[in-house]
Amino acid sequence: MFVDKILDSDIQSVNFVVLDTETTGLSHFSEKIIEIAAYKVNNFKIIDEFHSFVNPGKIVPLFITELTGIKQNDVEFAPYFDEIAQKLAEFLEGSILVGHNVIFDYNFLSKEFRDAGFVHFDMLKICTVRMSRRLLPGLKKYNLREISRHLDIPLENAHRAYADAYASVEIFNQLLRRMMTEFGFMKVREFTDFQFVPVKNITKFALDSDLNRAALMLPDLPGVYHFIDAEGLIIYTGKAKSIKKRLKSHFSDYSAGKSKIIISHSTSLKYTVTNSELTALISEARLIKQNRPTQNVQLKSFGNTYFIKIEMNHKFPKLTVSKQFFFDGNDYFGVFSNRKAASEIEDLLNRAFKLRECKDKEFNRGKSCVLAEIDRCLNPCVEPNQQMYLEEITRLKNFLNGDTSGTLKFLIDKMNSLSEKLKFEEAAEIKKLVDRVIALIHRSSILQEPLNTATVLFEIKGPSYSKDFILLIEGKIFFRDGSEENFNNFNQAVEEYFEGSFRHSYPSDSDLETLRIMLSWIVENRESVKIYYLKKFKKPEDLIKIVGWQEALTQPEFEFDLSEVKKMFSVFEE
Repeated sequence: MFVDKILDSDIQSVNFVVLDTETTGLSHFSEKIIEIAAYKVNNFKIIDEFHSFVNPGKIVPLFITELTGIKQNDVEFAPYFDEIAQKLAEFLEGSILVGHNVIFDYNFLSKEFRDAGFVHFDMLKICTVRMSRRLLPGLKKYNLREISRHLDIPLENAHRAYADAYASVEIFNQLLRRMMTEFGFMKVREFTDFQFVPVKNITKFALDSDLNRAALMLPDLPGVYHFIDAEGLIIYTGKAKSIKKRLKSHFSDYSAGKSKIIISHSTSLKYTVTNSELTALISEARLIKQNRPTQNVQLKSFGNTYFIKIEMNHKFPKLTVSKQFFFDGNDYFGVFSNRKAASEIEDLLNRAFKLRECKDKEFNRGKSCVLAEIDRCLNPCVEPNQQMYLEEITRLKNFLNGDTSGTLKFLIDKMNSLSEKLKFEEAAEIKKLVDRVIALIHRSSILQEPLNTATVLFEIKGPSYSKDFILLIEGKIFFRDGSEENFNNFNQAVEEYFEGSFRHSYPSDSDLETLRIMLSWIVENRESVKIYYLKKFKKPEDLIKIVGWQEALTQPEFEFDLSEVKKMFSVFEE
């Protein structure tokens, strides 16, 4: 997940670590690092640095000293790699590794980290040698000295890690700027992919002034776009966080083969701006189902979502972790972004509440289990007191709805009682449970109401202060966008809810798909979402006052001819 997220990030928002190492030889299997220098770069500026000699635990060969100037006494009292490994790992974390012939440095780092006990060392890599071969054709050599001379970058004390790394920063920044201006690259993925494009297939170009003017007319805003053929049929529908950046990426000689096919069969392009990326994503899914474009051949996956399921269809419900949710009479709490988080909550709840954990087959045997013997279960298989059991379920639901005080008081009273009885080990276990309740429960979950009965308003923050509002009432979804029909349906649903007259049909397949898309996106973009629980408001005016929404404006659809744009790129010439 981390790799996908960083690959889709804007190039100016991520950190790069430009690194160089000096070693006792060329083989990372048998030789060792003797010097490391690294500069952390963000938006073309050095924001941090790391430098250290490293004791290799062996003699520095004479030819290495002659090449680098590093003597045995320089490293004799230097830290061993395992002594700096943690600090270096923290310095590298979350960054992309950049180097001149980066695989050499990466192999040495990987071996040293493994020897130091870091078994999962892995980083995205960008090689300035590969970039230079594609952006600076015609050079006799592509070593650091030759490229520095070509780009007029000073290089003193060559073959010292700190000097080579610093020159590599300047080289990387120049190559980065060139790719942004000449190729229109904006995403990390475009840069990492570019270094592996065969040199013979690279066609350098700068955007024509006419295209630059056309690009300036495209909005740097989220939206949905369609490529249309000569017969007026939509052949491809896509969504974009930025229409300008996404469409520019389609029009490049090095774009994916699918983009070339789509554009070669298209005569016009339409796009519509949305208030947020989420509504663009939802609109894309609905329009693909509606129009069935021939080039949208693969259904999108909307990531992992997990729920705590309370099996209310059983006389004595229990908890399970579910990857799906249904409107089937059971209650679903969440959403959790991974199974581990959901399982931790399930374990906590089972320890805090006296619910059965057995399978139905075991339950039907009517025999006590270990949990009943240690007072972790109400033992409904032997003593089927449904009223008492459902009261425990009610306490559980109140807890998941945000009322933790009752549960905490019960656990603390139990802890104190055990301490008074000198059962200190059991009291310590309860203390750990209390700490987990406080630290964990509402950090992971998004909604404090069961998904199938939730009545909430989602406020979705978009760029330039734009906002979307999505209403969820018992599985039915209403958008407050520019569509007059949607606008009226949204307002009517709000009024009916507060009047107590909300009566709508069972959630449709479209509602369920939209809800899955929403939840998956919200899990990854929590900072862009505010949630308002309708039960906390007495009348719609109170909700409107707090949310402060503005009346949405209908977003027009724009269309332009592609023939002139396609002429600007050699890849589309006849």
